[in-house]
Amino acid sequence: MQESMRTGDLESRIAGIEEVASAKRKVYVLITMRHIVEKNVRDAHDQFFLKRKERFQAETLMSLSLQEEAIIAERRSQSVLDEWHRTTHRRPLRVVAEEE
Repeated sequence: MQESMRTGDLESRIAGIEEVASAKRKVYVLITMRHIVEKNVRDAHDQFFLKRKERFQAETLMSLSLQEEAIIAERRSQSVLDEWHRTTHRRPLRVVAEEE
C-alpha cells in the first residue's frame, strides 16, 4: 500500500486495500471462532465439575449407607449372641428353687 502510494500504481493500491480488507475479515472470523471455542471449553469444564460433584455426592451417600448397614449387622450379631448367651447359660428354674 505504501509502495503504491509512492509509485502511484493504482493496481497495487487496489490490491493492497483488498489484502487489508481480507485480513480484517479473517481476523473477525478467527476472533469469532476463538469465542466459540472458549465457550465450548468453559461448558465442558463446567460439565466435568458437575459430574465430579455428583460422583462425590454418590460416593458419600454410598459410604454412609455401608456404614449404616455395618452398624445394623453388628447390632443383629450382638443381639443373636445375647440371645444365645441367655438360652445356654440360664439356670433351670428347678435348680434355683432347690437352692433357696
